[in-house]
Amino acid sequence: MSSLSELSSGTIWRSSTFKYTLISSALFFVSALILLGIVGGAFLYKTNQADKQEQSEAFIWIAEEIDKKGISWLNEEFSLEASDLNDLSFWNSRIQNNQYAIYLDVNNQRYGYLPLAKATSGWSWQHIDISQTDEHGEIHIEHLNIRVLRRSFDSGGTLVIAANESYDYQSTRSAILSGLVWVCLTALPLSVLIAYQLSHKVYQRLDLLSDSLESIGALDLGERLPTSDKADEFDRLSMHINQMLARIEHLNTNIEDVTIGIAHDLKTPLTRLANQLQLIEMDPNNSGEHAEKAQHQVAAMLTTFNSLLRLSEIESGKRKAHFTPVDLSGLIDNLVESYKPVFEDHKLQLSSAIVPGISVAGDTELLNQMVINVFENNIKYTKINGRVWVHLQPSESGVMLQLGDDGPGIDAEHKERIFERFYTADASRSESSNGLGLSLVQSIAHLHNATINLLPEQKGAVFNIHFK
Repeated sequence: MSSLSELSSGTIWRSSTFKYTLISSALFFVSALILLGIVGGAFLYKTNQADKQEQSEAFIWIAEEIDKKGISWLNEEFSLEASDLNDLSFWNSRIQNNQYAIYLDVNNQRYGYLPLAKATSGWSWQHIDISQTDEHGEIHIEHLNIRVLRRSFDSGGTLVIAANESYDYQSTRSAILSGLVWVCLTALPLSVLIAYQLSHKVYQRLDLLSDSLESIGALDLGERLPTSDKADEFDRLSMHINQMLARIEHLNTNIEDVTIGIAHDLKTPLTRLANQLQLIEMDPNNSGEHAEKAQHQVAAMLTTFNSLLRLSEIESGKRKAHFTPVDLSGLIDNLVESYKPVFEDHKLQLSSAIVPGISVAGDTELLNQMVINVFENNIKYTKINGRVWVHLQPSESGVMLQLGDDGPGIDAEHKERIFERFYTADASRSESSNGLGLSLVQSIAHLHNATINLLPEQKGAVFNIHFK
C-alpha cells in the first residue's frame, strides 16, 4: 500500500501538476514583466517628453536673448569672461549637474561646449565621455548620453542646447530596471516553490484516494472514498468513483444472486429428470410416459437458459441500433384481442382503454414480450373472476402504459426486489416460475428509455411504464 512517506521529490518534479503549475507561474511572472515594462516605458516616455518640452522652452528663451543682446549675454548669464566661454571643464560640470550646455556658431565663430558641434539638426542623443581625476590622481571616465536640440537662426547661425537626463528620468529608469532585475531573480525560484507546494498538496489528496481505493479493492467493496465539504474536483472525483463502486458492488451481488438462482432453479428439474430416467430403467412398460416427463424437465431448463440469454442480449443494448417507429396503440390492441380468450378460459376479465395513434421508437418483438410477460403474471396470480386492465395514453412528458390487476398484490417486503433475477415473492407465487419474467420486463423498458414502477397502496399489482 502506498503512503505519504513514499511520496518522493522526484515523483513531484515529474508530475504533470508540477509542470503545469510551473508553466502557469512562469507565464504570470512573464506577464508581470511585460506589464511592468509597458507601464515603466510609458512613464519614461512621459518624463522624457516633459524634459524635452522644458529644454525646447529654454532653447527659445536663449535664442531670443542672444538675438537681442548678442554674445555678450552669454558672458553675463553664465558669469564668464569671453575667453572662458569655450572652457570644456565648465560645461562638463554643468552637464554632470543636470544643467544645460550651449554651443553657438555665428559668423563662423564657435562658442560654448564645442563637442556639440557635430550634433545633427533637430532632436538627437549624443554620447560623450567626461574624464575626472580623483583625490588619488586616478583618472575616471564617465560615459553619458545627453539629449541635444540643434536649430538654426532666421538671421543665420546655429544654436545647440544639450542636457543630461533629468533626475526624475534617471530615478524612474533605475527603479524600473531594479524592479525587472528583482522580478527576474525571484520569478524562477518562486515559480518552482509554488509549483512544488501545489503539486505536493495535490499528491497528498491523490495518495489518500489511492490508499482508499487499494484498501477497497483488497478488503471490502462496501467501503467508500472519503469526501469533504469543499465540493472541489477531488470530492467530485470521489463521488463519481463511489457511484462506480456502488454499481460494481450491485453487479457483484447480482452475479452472486444469479449464480445461486441458476443453481436453485436447475436443482428441481435436474432432480426430477434423474428420477424420470431412473423410472424408465425400473418401469420399462411406461417408459414413454417417463420420457415425456423427462423432456418436460429439459424444456423447463432450456426455458431458463433462453431467458437468461434474452436478458443478456437486451441489456447489451445492441438491438437499440435497429429501433424503428412502432404503433404502440395498435400493438397493444392486437395483444388484448389475442389474449382475451385466454383470460376468459381462466375466468378473468381483460379490459382496455387505449388512445389510438400513439407511437414510440422501439423493437416490436421486445415490446410484445414485455406486455405478454405481464399478462402471464396476471393469469398465474389473479384470482378467479378477477379483473385485469391495460391503459395507454399520452402524458405530459411522453407516453404512459399501465398494466394492472386486482389480484392478491405483492407484499411490501418483496416490492423492492421483484425485478431481480430469479426472485420470487413466496412459494405460492413461484409455481412454474423461474423468476425472470419481470426482470425481462424491466430490461425491455429500460432499453426503450422507459421507467417501470410498481404503484404503492394498490389492491393488486399495478405497473406504470413511462416512455419518455
